[in-house]
Amino acid sequence: MNTPGNKALPLALLLALAGAAQAADAPVPAQPASAPPMATRQMDPAAMTERMSAHLGLSPEQTTRVEQINQRFATRLEEHRKQAEAMRAAHQEAMSKIAAERDAELKQVLTPEQYSKHAAQQQLMRERRGEHRGPGPGPGMGPRAPDAPAQPSPPPPAE
Repeated sequence: MNTPGNKALPLALLLALAGAAQAADAPVPAQPASAPPMATRQMDPAAMTERMSAHLGLSPEQTTRVEQINQRFATRLEEHRKQAEAMRAAHQEAMSKIAAERDAELKQVLTPEQYSKHAAQQQLMRERRGEHRGPGPGPGMGPRAPDAPAQPSPPPPAE
């Protein structure tokens, strides 16, 4: 059965997803120091439903169904965010443990002078990585610091 109501639900879902994508591209307002880190990224199903209802002229029945859909979607997104954050934390912890184990082994092999020189070089690299972080698609992809030395171009591939 192909009624206008059957066509409205997929359209409403599509618009809800488009609205969520557009909201993700919008600038994020500064958040107060006391706010949890993800507070500004959470979807407000009631507000989204209000906007959709006003923009699309939803009937009361459609508004109720769209709000239920938006609520389920918001709940699933929040669960996914929590899982991703837990995975990030576990990954960071594992990487730190591996780095500490490597450091302990290097300390056994290197002389105190060599180890000190190595530690200073590692610190310098960490500081430089921090300078390179900025807006962009991922770590290290931001603009280079103004006083950072230019990187030499890599040699051409050997033939």
